[in-house]
Amino acid sequence: ERALERILELKGSGLSGESFSVPAGYFKFFKAFMRDASYPFPGTPLKGLQVLGLLETRGLRFDRVYFLDANADVLPAVRKEDSVLSHFVREGLGLSTYRTRERISRYYFSVLLGGASEAHIFYKDSSGQERSPLVEKLVWDLERSGRRPDEGDIHLRMDFSRAEPAAVPKTREMTELLRRMPFSPSALDAYLECGLRFYYKYVLRLEEKRGISEEMERRDIGTLAHAVLAGFFGARIGSPLRISEKDRESALEAAAAVFDEKLKGHGSGFEYLIKRQVERRLLDVLDYHREKLDGITVLECETELSSELMTRFGPVKLRGRADRIDRRGGVTHILDYKTGSRAAAPDWRRFDPEKRAEWPSTLRSVQLPFYLVACADGRGLDPAAGMDASLMLLGRENIEEESLYRERRGKPVDRAAASVHCRTVLRVLLEEVLDEGTPFAPPADDEACRSCRFRTLCGRQWEAA
Repeated sequence: ERALERILELKGSGLSGESFSVPAGYFKFFKAFMRDASYPFPGTPLKGLQVLGLLETRGLRFDRVYFLDANADVLPAVRKEDSVLSHFVREGLGLSTYRTRERISRYYFSVLLGGASEAHIFYKDSSGQERSPLVEKLVWDLERSGRRPDEGDIHLRMDFSRAEPAAVPKTREMTELLRRMPFSPSALDAYLECGLRFYYKYVLRLEEKRGISEEMERRDIGTLAHAVLAGFFGARIGSPLRISEKDRESALEAAAAVFDEKLKGHGSGFEYLIKRQVERRLLDVLDYHREKLDGITVLECETELSSELMTRFGPVKLRGRADRIDRRGGVTHILDYKTGSRAAAPDWRRFDPEKRAEWPSTLRSVQLPFYLVACADGRGLDPAAGMDASLMLLGRENIEEESLYRERRGKPVDRAAASVHCRTVLRVLLEEVLDEGTPFAPPADDEACRSCRFRTLCGRQWEAA
């Protein structure tokens, strides 16, 4: 509508009968002619404060007006030059000029302020900017009548620096909620690394909004790899594992079924590369089993583990899922696949239960202790004698395992002491989470912030070295 108004204005002017010799002239003229046109955004029927353009205030009266940016380059917002039609040509042709638009702005500005009981006019005062001539005239009119405007400086002091995140105190409602919820290894690991991370994820239940995306994320690749491994080893439960060449072929066939179900369009593009990468890693896993785990028996795959741990606040439920449980030489062995390359098995040689502040660097993760305690309690086993747990790192160049009771520097682990520490660790962490007097606090250093999804929310500064 605004464009049609300008075109009709041109049609009624003395320029309507003129023509150009080449088509390009019309486009250049029309571009220059429409440059001064503006489209006002419509107001919305809201109560309270509304932001309106100057022309939208026509016929309206306000008790209080706040006029922003009353500087010379904004009010009146007119330009004196026209690259095609000069001021004198436009005036001679009967077209609107910058003086016409200036009179319109002056009129509506006067009407707006004249109908208001109270008006606050803001402008920037600096060497490069001056207040609008309309404001100058308003001040002059007031002074002539013997009044003076109430003027004052406003200084905006903005600080965009980030402060260290503050601890969040617990409320009675929080602790009551937490005492009823079951705890998983990932929840306790989140608390071990950062109390604020646990608070955001498990108390406030904040999650990233996942939109529809054609590309796979790292978590999707991990889910795909877990499904392939579960399908292959789940079909061999209860029998000694002997990897043959035929098993390699059947593994790829089982993987193809998973790809058809979970990886759409895997015949080309990025999905094809992911498929080939998972297939190659699957064959590496089979080679690792043939060389180092020949003869073991797979007992369970993707099995639920549950238990209760007694704390000073009463029993707390533990819930987890083990990727695999094996029988290895008379030992019940819990295995967890990791698609990354970083190990998180505890270093019992350096671990000291009394040094709680060092747990993130010595304990590292409660995942394996959690599995050990939950599995032992659920099956009546002795974690100090006939049990172990490990992480299988699929993201390293060569497949490796990090065991809970792995010897370090030639020194064996005291399994009896370590098994006691496993239960102590879980109990102490749970009691910290449930204690109303212990706030959700950030870690002492920012190492845990490296991959945290809540880093922007908490405000902690972290820069990669």
